[in-house]
Amino acid sequence: MILYHGTSKVISNRLYLSDLSLKRTSSRSTTTTASNYTKLVDTQREKLLKQFGSSGLVVLDLVTYVPVGSAISIDNYFASTKLIKKLTQLRYRVTSTLRSNRTEKCPISTEKEFAEKKRGSNHTGIKPTTTLQCWNKEKQLKVDTIAPQIINQYNKFM
Repeated sequence: MILYHGTSKVISNRLYLSDLSLKRTSSRSTTTTASNYTKLVDTQREKLLKQFGSSGLVVLDLVTYVPVGSAISIDNYFASTKLIKKLTQLRYRVTSTLRSNRTEKCPISTEKEFAEKKRGSNHTGIKPTTTLQCWNKEKQLKVDTIAPQIINQYNKFM
């Protein structure tokens, strides 16, 4: 495991075995060498790659260095319902937008139905509201608009 510059220890909650310092481990019947261990890690990564795709695997790799319980914002290129479920299981709070082709048969309403409903979140509420400036095409100028906290958080971290 590689330490970042200026750190003295690594706290990791990896999804796969990553410590290749176990050069040789003996048991009664078998001996595991570093090459066998590397093969095990590779097969586990292949399973994760099939399950979450290469973009999801990038997020899972980066999240190993983020403290559990943190709020994570994910761009729609990386987000999928499987990844959001996995990150929720790992006790992370997730904010993301989903592409319509990555809903994986979830019973999600259409965009037209969403336009008529209120928005929601699993960890960020409506309050405190903030004032944002949006462009008004009809008036050809910026207009103040009240936005919920989740919009402010999304704009801040995306």
